[in-house]
Amino acid sequence: MTKLKGNFDFNLSGNISIRGTGIVDTGDSRHGIFIDNSSLIQSTTGTTLLNGQGGGTSVNSDSNVGVAIENTSKITSSDGAISITGVGCKLCISDGKN
Repeated sequence: MTKLKGNFDFNLSGNISIRGTGIVDTGDSRHGIFIDNSSLIQSTTGTTLLNGQGGGTSVNSDSNVGVAIENTSKITSSDGAISITGVGCKLCISDGKN
């Protein structure tokens, strides 16, 4: 998992690419990318790309999302594209929580 937590501030000009894959086990919240606690990803120019694959393995695994952005975290760009792709747990038999 790629985890940005605790007022992380990533600000630059040019392209930003962040990729992450969640842990493959029977646990919960195996996010591919987890951005939390007012973190900021900001690009003044260029493309910002986030690509996450949720982990987990079973019917009992919940919340294994590809990209989670929580608690007032932001992704911004003043002059560039933002692309966010997240895929939930591929191996889970889901009840809609992945």
